[in-house]
Amino acid sequence: MSWSAPRRTICATPDRKESVMRLALVGMDSFYFTQTIAGLLGDLPGAEWVACCDLGVPDECLANAGKPPQEIADEHGVPLFSDIDALLESAQPDAAVIATNPRRVPEVAAALAASGLHLYIVKPAALNAMGTAILREAIVDKSQVIVSGMTYRRHPSVIAAREALANGAIGELSSIRAMHQHGRLSIWGPESWYFTEPELHPALYLGWYVADLFRWFVGEPAEGTAALGSRLADPTSPHEDTVRTICRSASGVVGSLDVYFGVSWPYADLELELLGTSGAIRFNAREGGQIITSDGVESLEPASVSMMQVELEAWIAAAAGDIDDWHRPAEWLDALDHGIAMTEALKASLTT
Repeated sequence: MSWSAPRRTICATPDRKESVMRLALVGMDSFYFTQTIAGLLGDLPGAEWVACCDLGVPDECLANAGKPPQEIADEHGVPLFSDIDALLESAQPDAAVIATNPRRVPEVAAALAASGLHLYIVKPAALNAMGTAILREAIVDKSQVIVSGMTYRRHPSVIAAREALANGAIGELSSIRAMHQHGRLSIWGPESWYFTEPELHPALYLGWYVADLFRWFVGEPAEGTAALGSRLADPTSPHEDTVRTICRSASGVVGSLDVYFGVSWPYADLELELLGTSGAIRFNAREGGQIITSDGVESLEPASVSMMQVELEAWIAAAAGDIDDWHRPAEWLDALDHGIAMTEALKASLTT
């Protein structure tokens, strides 16, 4: 499958206000993200949802998203296309959210980036080094805003922790420990590509979150990744559901990054610990946290936010030039590489 859409120049016309970003949903075969994004796109400030595209795989949309793509399009009153060329020609979007099988994402993203669109790419944006190589070639030097999510970069409590670190509250960072979990694989259907894609391991799909936190807080890529895992909580999973990894950066910051995909009770989706040379920051998404220094303890309050909504709003604001680009490809591709490395390290540990 390939697309060869001509490059377009996005500009204002009498019938097209420059202040309104015309959005398309490209790919409709994501179990969670398709319907979540569809529920948000029509109400985002500064944007208009103008079309969606199932990429010619309606059966995969039904198997993963639980509804035929035409039904989703009809529910939200937007036209449905089956290929990118027709979408670009007829709907003329300024920006696109890509939510499809990660094996398909690099080629789709490359085609849309070449046409000048701003992109929000649902994670993970690739499954292997071949995919990340396509992305680096296609998007790193583009002038438009191209982000990948979800992440914790727009979470208020995590932002507060990063600002405290940047302001020297705990001295120089020496280690970061992070955990992410969001349920268990058994809630996905057996025909979903979460089951059928052998490279789509929780170490990548969930590990993306903690890998991106490491890259954001440390300011440089991870290296020397090692991993161990087990499959005890969820026998329906083809993959390990508990994964622990370690890594370090070139400057010596050590990371301990964990993924749980076998939780069926109320539990925090994020735990974060930053150890510095003169203090520490600890945070739990359900309970809050503390900034601990020789001067005392300062509280970090928990915050409940729709991470997808705040990220989409921030992406549109960055594309409009209202805020800085907050998730540049050169940086988030490092996090993606790290997630792939965690998966490869885990698989290597299981064969020794």
